[in-house]
Amino acid sequence: MDQIHGETNMFLALVALGGWVLWLIFRRQQVHVQARMKRTEVFDHLIEKFSTSQEFIEFLKTDQGKKFVEDPLLLPQSNPSRAVLRFVQVGIVFAAISVAFLLNWLNINHYVQTATNPDINEIRKVMDYYYWAMLSLTLAGGMFLIAAVTRFLAKRWNLNGSHGR
Repeated sequence: MDQIHGETNMFLALVALGGWVLWLIFRRQQVHVQARMKRTEVFDHLIEKFSTSQEFIEFLKTDQGKKFVEDPLLLPQSNPSRAVLRFVQVGIVFAAISVAFLLNWLNINHYVQTATNPDINEIRKVMDYYYWAMLSLTLAGGMFLIAAVTRFLAKRWNLNGSHGR
């Protein structure tokens, strides 16, 4: 009975995590759409201020016009620090997942070793937890390695600029 509750809890936690990630993706997209809509409204009001297209073109040739037209949402964002941080965050999540699998593996492994006649399903569960723990630990290590390589290459290629160190 305890096994069923544990698996149900793991499934519910996975569904909750998936829902949260989908919500984050949706919210980020929603913020970008709102910013673009606001930018479009500002452009519409600006265009209405000029009586001829020639005046508008002359305004765009000035420094103020160029600054106004540059859209930070459309320009490619080159911020290596953000990429490094993203990989570190994902690595931490995978490390936490691997710790959870390792704790479950240790718990069930101890039960299987102390049982006089362990069930084959319990033995398979021990193996499954071990495999999942190693997989998530490997993914965490890979994310940390990618973060380190990204940081190294950003420094080497001098991509940091004013975005930080």
